Amino acid sequence: MLLRLNAPRSPARKPSSRARFASLTNTTRAAAALLLGSVAGQSAAQQPPVETLPVEVAGVVVDDGVELRVRSVGAGDAVVLLAGGPGFAGQQMWPIAEGVAEGHRAIVVDQRGTPASPVESFEDGFTIEAAVADLEAVRAAMGLESWTLLGHSWGGLLSMAYAAEHPERVDALVLVSPAGIDSDFWAEYQANLGSRLTPGDLAAMRAVPPPTEQTPDAFAEYLRAMNLAMGPAGLADRSKADLLRAEMTEARFEPRVTLAMQASLATFDFKPRLSGLEAPVTVIQGAADPIGLDATQRILDTIEGSERELIEGAGHWPFLETPGELAELIDDALARDG
Repeated sequence: MLLRLNAPRSPARKPSSRARFASLTNTTRAAAALLLGSVAGQSAAQQPPVETLPVEVAGVVVDDGVELRVRSVGAGDAVVLLAGGPGFAGQQMWPIAEGVAEGHRAIVVDQRGTPASPVESFEDGFTIEAAVADLEAVRAAMGLESWTLLGHSWGGLLSMAYAAEHPERVDALVLVSPAGIDSDFWAEYQANLGSRLTPGDLAAMRAVPPPTEQTPDAFAEYLRAMNLAMGPAGLADRSKADLLRAEMTEARFEPRVTLAMQASLATFDFKPRLSGLEAPVTVIQGAADPIGLDATQRILDTIEGSERELIEGAGHWPFLETPGELAELIDDALARDG
């Protein structure tokens, strides 16, 4: 889940903390949430059931001293799983990782600033480029020549950004309800999400009090409350709203990451660098995903041989709405790489 605020006009110029958060005060009412959040070579038949597999936990210290928690389970070709947001804990991807681990080595990275990978300050280090560098540091620290990237929402965007920078390190991409290959997706997404807000959603949003202070902490809590109010609009099955809200607790979601990433997410375009990507690419998307089919079509149009699988009855959160069908499609996508 990524909150789209009215971005600064010059994203390359970093505003001061005071100016940035003052700007957010004036724009949050028009915001839209992107509900967007060990031993190689064993065959799946040789592996024990996933619930008995040992989980390896490591800390990878990147160049600026931030320590990222990395957990891995299973054996075989490496698949790194990236949660959405930006700001969701890696735990969001763990149920998917357990399925992936039945035939692969599943690696879950807690991205910088999330609860298990804390930072001292949210002022620096929060750009798409920094997130790619963090991933590359994890790969190098684990001694992997290459890996498959499996990302949801922002995690899908990050997967594409990594592939644009390090195509030789990518075995495959599996993009689950990904944000766009370029920032043009924002307009369609916001229009789609806005059209799905019910009177109840709008009333809940109006009931959220504005931040009382011009501080990151105050804006973070405002952002969390807004996401709780408007999150159900990203679902096809609103009966799963409580499952979605459970993803937004302090232990599982850090809104300050979302805020810190705003400028970097305002303008990007990976199409030129991904047009020659040779790795298999599979997009898995809920048919009712407010990101929209045009946004993912641009991925298909850019990367030759890429495929899209649509899940009926799912919106932006298929791992909450249709977990069984999603698991089957992920298995199929990973088999493409094999």
